[in-house]
Amino acid sequence: MPKLVTKRQNDVSEIELKVMSMYAKVMSNRIISVILKDIYGFEKSHETISRIIDRVKRHFTMWQSKPHKPVYAFVYVDVMVTKAKNNGRVVNKAAYTLIGIDTEW
Repeated sequence: MPKLVTKRQNDVSEIELKVMSMYAKVMSNRIISVILKDIYGFEKSHETISRIIDRVKRHFTMWQSKPHKPVYAFVYVDVMVTKAKNNGRVVNKAAYTLIGIDTEW
């Protein structure tokens, strides 16, 4: 069985990254908890998973609210379209990614 946290280790960021990855794939906290138990052999409560997600969401919101620069040398734009359920119907949803490279390289 893989060991993710060794003795006297406090950093469990690998677990947090995995939880966020599963959350980003629209898995519920309960499903994430079951997957962690199945794969890694330990349980995390739904409350713990919620705290991990809330902590990362807070950092993401802070990053999102940073002021934008007035000029970018390059801007990369990409979109991924996927199917999602909305009110019992399957609809196309778009997720946009924008990366701006400023002039202060």
